[in-house]
Amino acid sequence: MPIKIYSPLGVKLDVPSSTPDAALGDEARGEANSKWLYVLAGEAITQYAAVGVNYNFTANLLTKVHADAGRKIGVAQVAFASGQYGWVATQGGNNILAVRAKNACQPNVALYTTATAGYLDDTSATQTLVNGIVLTDTATASGAAKPAFIMTEVFPTPAP
Repeated sequence: MPIKIYSPLGVKLDVPSSTPDAALGDEARGEANSKWLYVLAGEAITQYAAVGVNYNFTANLLTKVHADAGRKIGVAQVAFASGQYGWVATQGGNNILAVRAKNACQPNVALYTTATAGYLDDTSATQTLVNGIVLTDTATASGAAKPAFIMTEVFPTPAP
């Protein structure tokens, strides 16, 4: 079932494009308190991957390097080819969003970047906290897309 967008009208969340349909950095709001950011894919992005978005609204698969640089965090709900424009989720709940997680990642616990770009995990070993995103179900296979809740716009929390 498609996610309903309330503002602005006409936003197509599920259709990345090789030409821009909106201005980079535009925001959209939708059901389940969802918030979306219009970005340019700096590389191929897998559906449900966590992404880091830099100051010029270029999204890349999230890594510790991106998180430590303070990039805004989003989750791609569709796949993007490198150079495509589209929308990534930056907030939302009620199981309308999903994110890729490592095997046995638990629900309702803090998530961290991983050595696998675009994946999150509940193991912190030398990784960076992605405070504000939690799974709502246990990941049963590495890379599986699991329902997620993004509480508020998320920025990483690097270790001191």
